[in-house]
Amino acid sequence: MTHAPRTTRVPRWALPLALSALVVGWQLSFLSVPVQPRVRWAMSASMGLCADAPHFFYFYHHLGQFPVGALETPQLGPGRADALAFVAKHGDRLRMDFGGPTNTPRFGDYGKLWLFEPDVWLRHDPAHPSLLPFNMLLFVAALLAVLWAFWLEGHALLGVLLVLFVGSDPFQLVETYGRGNVFSLPVSVTLLALAGHVRLLAGRGAGRGAWVLAAVSGVALACVREVRAEAGLVGLSLLALYALVPNTPWRRRALLVAAFLVTGALAGRGWQAYWDGRFAEARRFVAAAGGQVCDAPHGTHHAFWHAAYCGLGDFGGDRGFEWSDQGAFRWATTYDPATNPHPLAMHYSGGFYFDETYDGVNHVAPTDVPAYNALVRGRVTGEIARHPLWYARILGQRVLAVLGDAVPAGIAAGRWTLALPGAGWLAPLLFAAFVWRRRRFEAALVAFVLPLSLLPVMIYSGRGMTFYGIAHLVALAAGIAWWAGARGGASRERTSDG
Repeated sequence: MTHAPRTTRVPRWALPLALSALVVGWQLSFLSVPVQPRVRWAMSASMGLCADAPHFFYFYHHLGQFPVGALETPQLGPGRADALAFVAKHGDRLRMDFGGPTNTPRFGDYGKLWLFEPDVWLRHDPAHPSLLPFNMLLFVAALLAVLWAFWLEGHALLGVLLVLFVGSDPFQLVETYGRGNVFSLPVSVTLLALAGHVRLLAGRGAGRGAWVLAAVSGVALACVREVRAEAGLVGLSLLALYALVPNTPWRRRALLVAAFLVTGALAGRGWQAYWDGRFAEARRFVAAAGGQVCDAPHGTHHAFWHAAYCGLGDFGGDRGFEWSDQGAFRWATTYDPATNPHPLAMHYSGGFYFDETYDGVNHVAPTDVPAYNALVRGRVTGEIARHPLWYARILGQRVLAVLGDAVPAGIAAGRWTLALPGAGWLAPLLFAAFVWRRRRFEAALVAFVLPLSLLPVMIYSGRGMTFYGIAHLVALAAGIAWWAGARGGASRERTSDG
């Protein structure tokens, strides 16, 4: 009597689990390679993390006090007792503001401090913190989330291609593994949002519990916005998705929108109250220790109109704009009969502050002054209103920059890279093809990541701002998966006919 050979059934999750291990190992290959070959793709338009942030993190981590810092923190010990001993013996050296050109208390986005924590968990050295561990963990987690989300939705090949192309993005690689800053955050956050919403993008409809996803997303993006404003731009995609999700009653869509907006607004107000409380407590703490208190106003986020004014320096130089903080401050305090007949009654000698001070020590920052923000806003909106064709030309040139200066599409591992330059032009071509052939899912994927390119179009397109965009990488992955699916279907049809 013969027995049929026993077959071993491979679990459905075995292959994606194996691929996940490969993704982790692949990304770890970038840790040991020099950053110089990819440094041209680094962000240079913004400072991101302020140089004084580690000095403030030390006391925030140990004592929960912010903004409380000291220039001596790199020499202090790693324990809470070391922080308390310094306050007791050298409290007169504590500062709420160092007055440097990069100023954490004045420039907002205080949530950057949270990103040091993974490094402290790993190395137990809050006196010398780094953002690199957080960036690495978040990016790898985002890639794995995309892989599994697309796999579970029946789009395994597309998920693998997305991970391959975005995981090889030279901008993301240099910012994640080569620089301890915050510029890798927007792409990672967008990937996580994409993974969490692929079911809705695929047109499967929003179930009764989808409002929980919308509410969690609202809170999550409010927290992300405390770190870096552009990292929360994917919220525009989520809002549009909730409002337009197919195969869903309009009442449920309205509930999704409301849940997202309300929870996001409440979380944002909660963080505002939290930081206001931290500042009030820091004033009492520093005063009691004998340090230097600063009563300057603080903004939770960067001043928008100052950035918009400077941003016109990319293609608006013919009307006197330049990508320079100092240029904006100088203009605001200088009489010009055409552009500034009523300058600020402040004195500016250079640098990042007015000559005036709040208390004889802490200088007034231009963005602290409501009149300054109103002045630059009036200049920007006035020029646009008077010269709409001029502004339209700028927007057109910025769109061309987004397409022409996009990161190359390719595959990378360690030191090795295979890249296709000029791939940015693929995004509009493939998107048009998706729309023409009614490939709604593929078109929705490309549209979902477009907010990453909103800042270079609306604010400034130079010095690496266009590198945020990954729409062309998503479009290429979707196009290849579509082509492979069509070839597979044709092959099966020929086999059945034969």
